[in-house]
Amino acid sequence: MRKSNPKHIKDWADLIGPDVTIITPDPKSSGNGKLSVLAAWGSVIYRGGSEDQARDFITKLFQNVPIMGQGARESATTFAMAKEGDVQLTWENEACREVAESKGELEVVYPQVSILTEPS
Repeated sequence: MRKSNPKHIKDWADLIGPDVTIITPDPKSSGNGKLSVLAAWGSVIYRGGSEDQARDFITKLFQNVPIMGQGARESATTFAMAKEGDVQLTWENEACREVAESKGELEVVYPQVSILTEPS
C-alpha cells in the first residue's frame, strides 16, 4: 500500500473501487496469485455471500489489475520499484520486506479475512 493509504483501502471490498489499481501475480502461474484469489473469494463467503457473489467479486477485482507478473517477485518489482498500482496483493513477508526497503513510501494493510500460510 502506498504510504498514508491515499485511497483509504482497509479491506477486500475497497479493492473493487473504480479508481483503485491492484498489482498481483497471475494466479495461473503463481502460488501467491492463487492464494490471493482464494483469500478474496473467502472474504465474500465468510461474510455470508454466495458463490455467484464471490465470482462477481473476483471479476471486479481483476478488472482493477492492469499488470500481472508471473510471480510474486516480478509483481513486487512492478509495485515497489516501478511504483505501479495503488496496492499489491502479496505474501506478508514480501510486504514487510518491501516496506523496510521503501524508505517510508509503503505500509502494510491487513484485511479482516485472509489465509494463513506456513511452511510444512
